[in-house]
Amino acid sequence: MGHVGVYYKANGSCVECLRERSRRYEANNPVMRPWKRLQRALVQHESKKTAIVNMYTNGEATCRKCGQGDMDVLCVDHISHGGTKHRKEIGAFNNSSSFYCWIIKNDYPPGFQILCANCNIKKEVERRRARKMDFETYRARIMSRREGRSAVGY
Repeated sequence: MGHVGVYYKANGSCVECLRERSRRYEANNPVMRPWKRLQRALVQHESKKTAIVNMYTNGEATCRKCGQGDMDVLCVDHISHGGTKHRKEIGAFNNSSSFYCWIIKNDYPPGFQILCANCNIKKEVERRRARKMDFETYRARIMSRREGRSAVGY
């Protein structure tokens, strides 16, 4: 071998020879390491998201309400609410990539819009606030009916 340096006891090879042999093996036998899998998955996720955002915004890639164009904060929103229930039904509850695959596989179905995270949260807050007001209106109506009735039977 001719190298002078640190040798491994197991096979008598020096560190430099082992590194060179390892490099040759990796070049001829590509192994998908966990970080490479993660890197590839992130690239695929971003490309799916970009395709979906461009499709639902007609190539503008901006929030439907405020015009925010930062791809990191844009998300897919169910126009008629019910996103949690829908994601559970299609089996994509904990994974946005699965949801993106479903959208692409189903040829970009209607009923979705692109919102930034702030507008998406704001929409949900407004929906819950409206539901609470509806409940309070309903409760006030029930209470007024009860007050109009006699105490007999209660």
